[in-house]
Amino acid sequence: MKVEIFGITELNELFDELKNSQKKGIILNAFKKVGRPILNAIKQAAKTTLNKKTGNLMSSFGIVSLNSKNGIKIGARKTEGYKGFHGHFFDAGTQERKTKKGYKRGAIKATHYFSDAVKSNSDTAINEFQNELDKSFSSFVLKFNAKNKTK
Repeated sequence: MKVEIFGITELNELFDELKNSQKKGIILNAFKKVGRPILNAIKQAAKTTLNKKTGNLMSSFGIVSLNSKNGIKIGARKTEGYKGFHGHFFDAGTQERKTKKGYKRGAIKATHYFSDAVKSNSDTAINEFQNELDKSFSSFVLKFNAKNKTK
């Protein structure tokens, strides 16, 4: 029986040998898993603080992968059929608004539901990222070994 224990240098070498698309997939998978609790906190905060019907906003919350960078965006999506463009109005609030003819249209009070939810969960997300990255990389290695074993 032979047991090999890989150290950090071997894992770094293995990671460096991967294609860029494989590296990006591993990293984005870890980011998405870490971002899920933040997203759930945002949805819960929006549900409890916003007393108006905001069906379009609630259904637009999600996680989007950034194509140009290894990262994600968490929040109200504005593209691909989602209508969450007004999410920042409820978070930051607005001033008294008037039309061009001078009719008053009111103001929206700031609730800070989004920024508070992100602040309360960001420390745990940062701490959990390394664990999720390890799990994602391990999962990739297991799938890769299983795929090569069948060949």
